[in-house]
Amino acid sequence: MLPTGSPLTADAGFISYELCAELLRRSVHFVLPVGGNITLLTEVGGTHEVVGETVYLWPDKRQKQPPIRLRLIQTTTGKPPVYLLTDILDPAQLSDADAAELYRRR
Repeated sequence: MLPTGSPLTADAGFISYELCAELLRRSVHFVLPVGGNITLLTEVGGTHEVVGETVYLWPDKRQKQPPIRLRLIQTTTGKPPVYLLTDILDPAQLSDADAAELYRRR
């Protein structure tokens, strides 16, 4: 069991629109690795965010539902680098280094 407020993390292959939406609905923060099966958008409906920071998860099959706004983090701890997604948008609340360490300790 995770301590209250701890972000959930897992190995690659678990991330999906449905999982992220359910975790957000339950107010569970997460740090999850991005697999090659995930497409991320850098802008939606005229909203443009800085590439590498804010991205949107919005698969074609879910376009009737709102996009999920996430933060993309590139770690340099692995070769090749690992890309992580988190719902914690403010780096002051979870730094890139802390997210990478959390993922490393999963």
